[in-house]
Amino acid sequence: MRRLPLALLVTLAACGHVRYKPKGRPVAYQGSFATLPTGMRLVVYESPQVDRFMFAVSYRAGSVDDPAGKEGLAHFAEHLAFRAAPDGRGKPRLWDRLIAGGWYFNAFTSHDQTVYWQAGKPADLREALAIEAARMRDPLAGVTADDFAIERDVVVSEYRERFETDATAAELQFLAEAAFRSHAYGRVVGGTPDSLRRITLADARAFFKKAYMPAAAVLVLVSPLPPRKAAEQVLEAFGELARGDGGLSEEPVRYEPPHAPPAPEGSPPLVERHAPVSQPHLWVGWVVPGWYSRRVPYAEAAAVALRHAFRTGMGNELRLQEAITDFQVGVHLEDGAGLLWVRVGLTSAGDAEMVLDRVKTAAFRARADDSARVRSDIVKATRDRLLTQGYLRMEQLDAPAISQFFRATGDPDYVGGWQKLVAVQLSYDIDSYANENLTRDRAISVLVLPDQNVAAGALIAAVGGATGTRDLEDLEEEASALPAPGADRVLATARPPGLDVAERRVLANGLTAVVAKRGSLPVADVRLVIRTDPEGSPDVPVGLPLVARISSVAGFAGLGQQKIGASLFERFSTEYVLVGDRGSSANLGVLLEDIGQWATGIRVWTFEPVKRFLRRAVEVWERDVVWRAGRAFWGRLFPGHPYGTLFPGAEGVESLREGQADDWIDREIRPQRAVLFVVSDEPPSPELWAAIDGEFGGWRAKESDPVSVQVPPLPRRSVILVDRPGATQASITIGFRAPPASERDEPATRALRWLFSSRLNRRIRVEDGVSYGVAAQVFDRRRGAALVVGAAVDREAAGRTLALMLEAARSLADRPGALDAVNRARWQVARSFGFAFDTVGSVARALEQLPALGLPPEYYETMPASIASLTPERVQAAARALALGREVVVVVADSQAVLPQLRRAGLEPELLPAVGPGEASR
Repeated sequence: MRRLPLALLVTLAACGHVRYKPKGRPVAYQGSFATLPTGMRLVVYESPQVDRFMFAVSYRAGSVDDPAGKEGLAHFAEHLAFRAAPDGRGKPRLWDRLIAGGWYFNAFTSHDQTVYWQAGKPADLREALAIEAARMRDPLAGVTADDFAIERDVVVSEYRERFETDATAAELQFLAEAAFRSHAYGRVVGGTPDSLRRITLADARAFFKKAYMPAAAVLVLVSPLPPRKAAEQVLEAFGELARGDGGLSEEPVRYEPPHAPPAPEGSPPLVERHAPVSQPHLWVGWVVPGWYSRRVPYAEAAAVALRHAFRTGMGNELRLQEAITDFQVGVHLEDGAGLLWVRVGLTSAGDAEMVLDRVKTAAFRARADDSARVRSDIVKATRDRLLTQGYLRMEQLDAPAISQFFRATGDPDYVGGWQKLVAVQLSYDIDSYANENLTRDRAISVLVLPDQNVAAGALIAAVGGATGTRDLEDLEEEASALPAPGADRVLATARPPGLDVAERRVLANGLTAVVAKRGSLPVADVRLVIRTDPEGSPDVPVGLPLVARISSVAGFAGLGQQKIGASLFERFSTEYVLVGDRGSSANLGVLLEDIGQWATGIRVWTFEPVKRFLRRAVEVWERDVVWRAGRAFWGRLFPGHPYGTLFPGAEGVESLREGQADDWIDREIRPQRAVLFVVSDEPPSPELWAAIDGEFGGWRAKESDPVSVQVPPLPRRSVILVDRPGATQASITIGFRAPPASERDEPATRALRWLFSSRLNRRIRVEDGVSYGVAAQVFDRRRGAALVVGAAVDREAAGRTLALMLEAARSLADRPGALDAVNRARWQVARSFGFAFDTVGSVARALEQLPALGLPPEYYETMPASIASLTPERVQAAARALALGREVVVVVADSQAVLPQLRRAGLEPELLPAVGPGEASR
């Protein structure tokens, strides 16, 4: 559809009559599609607005192909394929080559397919293609029996993280098993510890030979290269895999996904299961058609209608309000079928049947005649949101999404094909779809009850003896022996993003507005960042900002975006509030109006119901092991300071008063504390500035400068062991205090973070197989920050792993690292920086951090030169700035298994007892 001129939008906004008509424009498919002689299919997209590529290889092989008793083979095979060494044993593995390339990369296995993807700069495309071609030729080149055993332990660790340490995946799996019963989609994609133990290296070789052949592969390349040039590079890299050998040709593998199971006879009973959760959860699901049905837009609209109907019922019934603490609605689709699901957190398991009946009633109301007008509005809003989603995925170069869409529809034009699919299906109502799928007698329900000990036993025996006990000095081994590019290449990759030239103005009321033109797709991101006094400061009780915002937002914000398919979002940190709107830039006037209404009209409306709801949620959180561990962690890391008081207690919530919320809004939500960011493909024209002034110029100014926050004191060293009886993993979190962003050497800190996690991942994942991996992240506040490092490991390796993590920090601070290692870290930092400003959303997120953390407009512009000049001494200085010896350690684990290990490591932890079963299930 053609866009209205921006000037017209401004005129309509000034009159208070913004036309809520969704607008977008077709995006021509600039690319090509070919079925190659070997049956391999190639989809090429030209995306000239970005300086990067994304390449994906999708194999028609997933867990539906796993042999009986060896479930998880497809997923395990995906892991093993990263250990291949195509150039021979002792040469770099594919994993090392990918790391050395500095790309973003990953892989995933579903029930129906396995996808490998990489994203990098166009200059590196040939190497990326060569890696995937080598993987297809021999996925197990150089993989030994030891590699096999270690990677099996890694996959078991992944299973534990997904099904025990965080039980959400286990709960969804319970629902899938109840819905699909003996069907292939009822399997766990990654298998179970028992099934993984039955898999042999010979099984993996046989699987690869059958599944990873060209005729089963769809290749998708999105890049700024012209289609012909891009296709030529793919054909050159894959050679005989694409051309065929001796003129032989094959047809692409045809796939008929598993059909949905027959509808249950009568209403299925409520199934009870147990998991390590802190409260009862009710899951309700309906089996719906999958991707190959080409009815995905219907499923998305039905989910939104169900969410609306349940929320409306909850608002009208006090008993329902008191019975639940939260609810979510979602869609999970495989190729042949999927689940439309509802997850409800319950105050008491005794309310399960009542809540189940209300969910089924909501499903009926989502398709009942008396809600036809509301349902029609929901369908239209969903249609427009999904159309915008197509733009966003294309902007992100989502090659895996393109491959999924192509497999399901046969259409290589993802954006155009998706728009047609959405427009056709959601131009009408969803009655037939809902009547067919969302009926009472088709509803599957599972009640998940708390049991902290449910995962103990079988998992412990499932891990073999691949764990090592080498000395700490082995940490000096780096993740890759491949050389890193020099400073010139770094500068060519990490270029200044040019955000300092974004047009900035200060309105008469003190609001700072920034307009940045980015990209060429019709996407806009509008964000308002408001600096606030931190929670825990004298006038801001912990929990007050949350209650004030939730009890205020429903009455006015989001009305416009609901009519044009945009996405309103809100985020808050300790010291700022953000409200944003993302949608088509053709509707930029509506996005500005939405955020302007939020700023100028925020009032407390439903304080007491929201406070009651939050108190019930907090009472559940206080029984949760992870929540209690987090509260202790942050409280010790920022002792006696507002930064350490992130979580309200139930009594604290109860003490909050509506007058305090009114005062907080009146004091904090002020234009002179705020910065508005408008990022889109629209230039900063006079018409756009007039629209900004029209929406925000009337925002009343009032003197209310933010309080001056003191520098938080350093903590004393703390080691806390939170007991989780029966847990087979130990979750280890270490917090190191760091200088704030405005004072630290940011490139050196990023390099330090990479070296830290790289060394530890090499040891505990790649070599020992006791963990799925280590994560390191910096959490920033204006006056202080923290480097937080975490890993979930086999509980028998907890003491040794914690010692390794602490030693890694000390070794980086004690002496400068080797120059080649620092150069590899510098390359990773440069490539990450080079990807950080590719999309409208990523630019908006980067700009958001400037006022939030008190950083100057040129902050990002000076960083490339600083990255290029990085030295070992600067990385060492960044490590020494971490206040070593004052770190805070929290371990969540079975104390009987882990406490002796910690004591042998010279650590005497403070023990926090487990929550009793009776208390957990209240």
